[in-house]
Amino acid sequence: MLPEPDRNGPLQDEYRQPVEQICRQFSRVLGKNLVSVYATGSVAWRSAVWSRSDIDLLVVTRIGLSSQQKSSFQSLCYQMVRSKPEWVNIDVTLITVGDIADLGNLLRWGFLLKHAAVRVHGDELSTSFGHFVPSWDIAKAVRGDVKGRYAVLRRKMATATQWKTQLDAAEESAKLCIRSAYGLVFHREKRWIENPTECAKALVKYYPEQEQVFERLLLVVDRLPVKKRAVVTMLDSAFGWIESETGKIDRRIG
Repeated sequence: MLPEPDRNGPLQDEYRQPVEQICRQFSRVLGKNLVSVYATGSVAWRSAVWSRSDIDLLVVTRIGLSSQQKSSFQSLCYQMVRSKPEWVNIDVTLITVGDIADLGNLLRWGFLLKHAAVRVHGDELSTSFGHFVPSWDIAKAVRGDVKGRYAVLRRKMATATQWKTQLDAAEESAKLCIRSAYGLVFHREKRWIENPTECAKALVKYYPEQEQVFERLLLVVDRLPVKKRAVVTMLDSAFGWIESETGKIDRRIG
């Protein structure tokens, strides 16, 4: 049975107050439209590193936000981080209760709520789902639009004029790449992990010929200053390999 994050214990000491403050601001802005807020990623698994890890949150609303409302919401997150730089970044995913109820999204949002998220505000929705069995279909569903997300990060790297901006985008791209690659072996490993180092260790067991690539990606995660062209070339190649392997597994599994 796949493990679940601890839903009863407190978050790490450093993150308790920031998450509470963020939820209060979300509640103030969204009002009755706000259903739940979930911590995901390293904060949910109590492995976050203070002043280094992002605060990843899944925000569930009754009805979807307009483009203008989404923009204002993202501006709110930006302003909070600007006043509290030790929070690093507030990475928010916005979904609605309709998205969760949609059977077409069951493998994505149902799995995440049950096995990769912790409620920090509002209604507990994970109890609506039973336990999931590791599968290739879940890996693909959770991975989502990797190509689209990388395209955005790639543009940020390409247009960056400061090291911090470039390193931020490169770090996020490398994390996205390694975690996406882990989806290739999730159904074989039968455990969900998000830590890039642990993902890379698991991947090398099945793809030893890619060990050097994963080692270099981890250096980018660690924010090693590397020339822009070299980083982009490496990431383009790695994402291309993931796409190729995905096609092979699809054809093999059917």
